[in-house]
Formats: sequence, C-alpha cells, structure tokens
Amino acid sequence: MPATQRGSVRRLKSGKLQLRYYDNDGKRQNGGVFDTKSAAFEHYRTNIEPRLNGESPAAPDLTVADLADVYLDRHAQIRSESTVRTLRHRLRRPLDTYGHVTLRELEGMSGSKNSALPVTGGAP
Repeated sequence: MPATQRGSVRRLKSGKLQLRYYDNDGKRQNGGVFDTKSAAFEHYRTNIEPRLNGESPAAPDLTVADLADVYLDRHAQIRSESTVRTLRHRLRRPLDTYGHVTLRELEGMSGSKNSALPVTGGAP
C-alpha cells in the first residue's frame, strides 16, 4: 500500500512558506504561500487532500468581491504594492456590478443564456 501524501513546505526567499504536493498524475503542484507551516498543512488537509481523494471540499459561500479580496491579498505577498493597487483599480467597475453575486450563482449561470447578471456595455 502506498504511503499517504501529506504535502511539504519550503521556505521562499521572501521568508514565506510555500506548500507543495503531488497531484494524482504524479506532477508537483504549488498549493499557495503561507505565514506558518500549520496554516499550510491546514489548507492542504481541508482543501487539497479531499480533492485528491475524489471528494469535493466544503465550499464557502463566497461572493465575487470576497474572491477578489482573497486573490489580491495572496497576490500582494509576491508582487509589488503598485501592481496590486493597479489590479484593485481595474477590478473596481466589475466588482461594483458583480461583486454581490455568489460564486455558486455564477457557476450556475455559466451555461445559461438568460443569466440574472446585468449586461453593461461591451460587444454583442
């Protein structure tokens, strides 16, 4: 019986810790950047391990604005302040329009021609 994978953590030049693990195809994957080993392994146990075992992790009921905040916070750990400021500025209009929509709703609208999202300009 093969050993159960737990993932591993390595220290980056920035001082942060990067979670790494092997996916089901045997390819090394990066699982994010964390402040502590405990946080990295907790993320692995709750989000990655269930997916590797064929289960779906419990998805929080995030809105598009919540997801953008998580993305920008994580991106700020590896990019300059001016880059993150530019991204926040560029996301302002889409978040004003779609920020309140939950990811669950957004996923359900992916195949729908009659979505509940308002159309705001752009090409037909």
